[in-house]
Amino acid sequence: MTTVIDTSGVANPAPQAVYQTERYGNFTYSFGGLIPGEEYDVRLHFAETYWNAAGKRRFNVLINGKLVLTNFDIVVAAGAPNKATVQEFSMPANTNGQIIIQFVTVLDNAKCSGIEILLPRPSAPGQLTAQPGDGAVALAWTPSPGASSFNVKRSSVSGGPYSNVWTGLVNTNYIDTGLTNGTTYYYVVSAMRAGCESTNSLEASATPACVPPPAPVASYNSPLYAGMTLYLTASSVPGASYVWTGPNGFISTNQNPVIQQVGEDAAGQYSVVAIINGCVSEPGIIHVVIHPPVRLSFQFAANRFVLDWPFGTLLTASNIAGPWYTVEETLRSYTGTVSAPQQFFRVKLQ
Repeated sequence: MTTVIDTSGVANPAPQAVYQTERYGNFTYSFGGLIPGEEYDVRLHFAETYWNAAGKRRFNVLINGKLVLTNFDIVVAAGAPNKATVQEFSMPANTNGQIIIQFVTVLDNAKCSGIEILLPRPSAPGQLTAQPGDGAVALAWTPSPGASSFNVKRSSVSGGPYSNVWTGLVNTNYIDTGLTNGTTYYYVVSAMRAGCESTNSLEASATPACVPPPAPVASYNSPLYAGMTLYLTASSVPGASYVWTGPNGFISTNQNPVIQQVGEDAAGQYSVVAIINGCVSEPGIIHVVIHPPVRLSFQFAANRFVLDWPFGTLLTASNIAGPWYTVEETLRSYTGTVSAPQQFFRVKLQ
């Protein structure tokens, strides 16, 4: 037939040709190859193209043995002849992976114009969150019931269009890396089940930013006198490189730099920063004090002498070339008696 069928009352109607054809009588369709126990949408398409009034045709429909339509009258359901109606049911496939549909006549002949077996797409993932990191965004969401995998999508503008970042992800979290700090990224996630994709989740956005490492703690060997070696030290920051700056244009990329034979002009503020992936910490600062050079004072009276010095270990020898022996390590004064034709003293600083 070529009569135009009114499909205005049907969501997602079939093509006109479907409603212009039919199978009638008592008949059964078996649809196999389905997932046992999985819920499917069964959509039955009808249009009364023979009778022009209600009460002329009635029939029953069973799906997997369950009565879903009783004394069904197409004209009553559609509201008029030559008008489409769709009866939709959610049914699980049987243990053999089948959906079996039976049409049983009550009055005149049962009939049907079309059948759809659809796997309902999963619901969209929920509660999508996006946490910024250094050049990265960490995503997490709640799963959709029955979903087997997820697709992560990203856009540079809110509302899309979105491009797939990762597909077939089985976890409910993902870290998107290699991003540009300071740029806002927009994300949605969809769920997959047996090849059917859900709608996108609600959008979440984040702006990656540099996360500075902790400031290193700066220290040095103190007390320090001119002519000694300055040992600067920075506490360890895992994965970091270091940059020191200080007086007289001093700069070093060593974690623990050494300056030999420092003068008093090397005193002042030294600072060190830790750097990870281009992110710079707050500086660790130390004020280095350098005392004037150590001088050994000598007082002599009768057969006794007194030596005083501000820092270091007092050494003695009977020959200027040595060997030298320790006289005093902890005190800063020494009193002795003359017991040899010659005796030498000096102070060891480090």
